[in-house]
Amino acid sequence: MTDPKKITEMPGMRHHLAAVGRDVLTISATVSLLGTLVWFAAAPHLMPWLLIPEQLAAFEDKLNGLARPRLVEFQGTALLVDKGPFKPGDDVRFVYNLRRNADCTTDIQVSWYSVRTGVRITTAVVRAVQAPVTTDFAPFILTRKIPENLPDGLWVYYPLVVPVDCGVYRPYNGNMSEVFEIKREER
Repeated sequence: MTDPKKITEMPGMRHHLAAVGRDVLTISATVSLLGTLVWFAAAPHLMPWLLIPEQLAAFEDKLNGLARPRLVEFQGTALLVDKGPFKPGDDVRFVYNLRRNADCTTDIQVSWYSVRTGVRITTAVVRAVQAPVTTDFAPFILTRKIPENLPDGLWVYYPLVVPVDCGVYRPYNGNMSEVFEIKREER
C-alpha cells in the first residue's frame, strides 16, 4: 500500500490535485451562475404554475366558508301533533315550518336518533312529498311510521335531505323533531 503522504509529496501531484480542485470549483460556480440566470429569466413565467396548488386550496377554503343554499329551509323544531308514547308501527305526525326554495326531486333518508345512546338509525330512503316553492315559511305536516326495529326509549326524527340532480343544492340534515318516547305494550 502506498502511504497517502507520499502520494501528495510526489512531484507534480500537488499541482495536479490543485488543478482538479480549481476545475471543480469553476464548473460548480458556472453551473450555479447559469442556474440563477435561468431561474430569474423563467421565474415570472413559472411562478403562476407553481402557485396553482396554493391558489386552489385558498379557493376551496373560500367556497367552504360560503353559506350553501338549502333546497328546503326549516324554521325551528318539528313539533309533534300527538305526544305519545308511541309503539313500533304507529304513525307519528310532525309539523314543520318550512320554505321550499326550488322545485326539484328530493330523497329523504328517514333517520331516528336515540337521545339516550346517541345512535342514529337510518331505516329507509323515500322520495319526498314536495311542498310548493314559497317565499315565506309555511306549516307542513309529515307522517312517519315508527319502525319495528327501534328499541324502547327517547327518540327524535332526524332526516337527511338529499337533493337529486338539483344544481347547487347539496345533502344536509333537516331539523330534528321534538323528543318522543317509544314504549312497547306491557305483556
